[in-house]
Amino acid sequence: MTINSLKRQKWLALLLGSFFLTSSAFAALTTPTVTNYPQFASSTPVTVSGTADASTTITIVGGASTSTASTNGSGSWTATVGLTPSSVNHLSITADDGMGSTSAAATVDITFDNTTPVFGTTTDITATTTSSAGTHVSFADPAVTDDMSSSVTVTCAPVSGSLFTLGTTTVNCTASDESGNSASTTFDVIVSQVTGTTTTATTTLPVTITNPTVSLGQFCTAVSPVTISGTSDANADIRILGGTSTATTTANGAGHFTTTVGLNANASTPLVIEMLDASSNVVASTTVNAVFDNTAPVITVNQPNYTSAFQSTNFVDPGASATDNLGASTTVVTTGHVDTSTLGTYTLTYTATDCAGNTASTTRNVEVVAQGGSTGGSNTGGGSSSGSNSGATGLVNAGQVANPNSAVAYVLAGIVIDDSPLRLRVGIPNTGGTFTFMTLMSQGLRGIEVTELQTLLKELGFYNGPITGQFGPLTRAAVMAYQRAHGITQTGNVGVKTLAALNASILASR
Repeated sequence: MTINSLKRQKWLALLLGSFFLTSSAFAALTTPTVTNYPQFASSTPVTVSGTADASTTITIVGGASTSTASTNGSGSWTATVGLTPSSVNHLSITADDGMGSTSAAATVDITFDNTTPVFGTTTDITATTTSSAGTHVSFADPAVTDDMSSSVTVTCAPVSGSLFTLGTTTVNCTASDESGNSASTTFDVIVSQVTGTTTTATTTLPVTITNPTVSLGQFCTAVSPVTISGTSDANADIRILGGTSTATTTANGAGHFTTTVGLNANASTPLVIEMLDASSNVVASTTVNAVFDNTAPVITVNQPNYTSAFQSTNFVDPGASATDNLGASTTVVTTGHVDTSTLGTYTLTYTATDCAGNTASTTRNVEVVAQGGSTGGSNTGGGSSSGSNSGATGLVNAGQVANPNSAVAYVLAGIVIDDSPLRLRVGIPNTGGTFTFMTLMSQGLRGIEVTELQTLLKELGFYNGPITGQFGPLTRAAVMAYQRAHGITQTGNVGVKTLAALNASILASR
């Protein structure tokens, strides 16, 4: 054998080895995965999809005919498969690379059911009652069969156990199989009223509720379900309607019953508690309104700007009010007190509780401050100063105009609460040509004190409007500018700190 012959044999062996290695690699294809397909179908064809090795051909057998698809570069594939009617189609899915290698098969079953369920014969139902309102009638769902599906859902309206009024009521029933095929049927419930019952009613007690406590035909609860207890005839059947579902129980030998009833959240629901005889006729009933409220009331401080009082004056708390999401009665309780004989800050706490026991609370801080200013003479018109002040009223109420021509206007007379916004009405001493601010002012007030306020603010360069004696938006803006310049919180209202600053500005400018 020549050297060239040996070389040719060596290269041939290498080529054959490479070929067999490559074929062996291609033979190791993975089994396709089916990711999406309908287990039940009422029409054909259907879509089947999944993943396999990239660049392979998918073959699906077992349907009405063979289906094929190609995988993309990432290995995903989608095929359209025809199904054989009224049968379970056992599909086998394989992948091949076109070079003789084929994967193991994945299998899925698709039930092709295009036949509707079949109802059996239905029979009308007759019932009697002594009540003019009708009676509750229970019935079994009509029988139904299906040629392919093992699970068929039957729904009827009205549902079994509903209250059927006197006369004829048609019940409509629908059956649906797993493939979505449906069929319907009807039957009638005929209710008639009789003058007596075949059983002897031994009603000695009306049906009553003993727990929860019922007040004015209503009870409140913050939880659901709620336990309801009551009394009725001994061993009587009890039915409660109106909750999230119908509740039933039986009274004991002493006529006591207890059951639980689900309630709709944050709603007021009428519950009908019925006592039934042996024929399920209603022989006694009562109705209560169930308030299921698990939301706290909303509490609001009345006249929230009322946060200060002068020492040794009468403090009258404006209080707080509360509203409930269901309109139920809500009580507000105030704790704490304001001692106007002692300077300091006092906290009043308002707590609101609704009928279900939900609570909410808030506070008001009241600062008792020293009185400022002084007047001479006596005060026969009211107030708490010394010296002469004949004819003074002692108070300037909301909407009242102070007399700008009076030599002495008003003196400190305590606190008066009127309509919102709250204002502290106190005196305005104006003697000896020196004016002292002593009234807590806010937008809407008018009178000599506002005139003096506008005049002073104009002199100080904070107000450029007309002198009207009316506390309006321009005056409020000027007050805010003054407060900003003096490091006071900018509320636009003349409070205790602003009064002190204004009086200091008067002394500095005189």
